[in-house]
Amino acid sequence: MIKQKRSRQRGKKKEHCLSRKRNLVHAIETPNMRRAFSKVRRQLSEKELSSPAVQRLLLDELDHLELQVIELSKYIESSHELEKENSVLRERTRKTTASEIMYGVCLTVGACLIGLAPYLWSNRLQGYLSLVIGGILIISGLVSRAVRK
Repeated sequence: MIKQKRSRQRGKKKEHCLSRKRNLVHAIETPNMRRAFSKVRRQLSEKELSSPAVQRLLLDELDHLELQVIELSKYIESSHELEKENSVLRERTRKTTASEIMYGVCLTVGACLIGLAPYLWSNRLQGYLSLVIGGILIISGLVSRAVRK
């Protein structure tokens, strides 16, 4: 009779442990799951610790926490991978933004210098310089765009 009762208790404990494994994510989301134990005295005497019921409760809690550690370690690893990917994508965005700014500045300044060239023809050297530097800036802007792609 006692053996049957113990085997039923073990079966219930295994069943309870399996249901905990299945509902682990739910348990993580609800941290105040054990409110019934919140008012219980936390310090146990040697006599209380030697009780089989207390030992079972402590072992059950240990199993539960070990399962949480295993499950959460997967999330920690994936979060590290996501952080790496995030930093790589941010760096790519910075490079793209810098390249776009360089492209826009080169084209704008080059076009302005080419547009000023006819007004500077009175002094041929300034007109030619304006035309050449404007052309170089436009070409370098287009090359920087082509190299980036």
